[in-house]
Amino acid sequence: MRAKPRGNFARNRVQVFSGYLSATLTAIVHGHRQSQIDVLMPWIYSRRTNG
Repeated sequence: MRAKPRGNFARNRVQVFSGYLSATLTAIVHGHRQSQIDVLMPWIYSRRTNG
């Protein structure tokens, strides 16, 4: 039995992850340097998008 998503909280988490994934894949496709891969980590991304 699957747990029910908790309303907007679950949807917001999916939206945040899809935004992160989209931005990360776009950066890689556009030639993001491997030496700066730490900039693409989720905790850095959340700081950049949340201020």
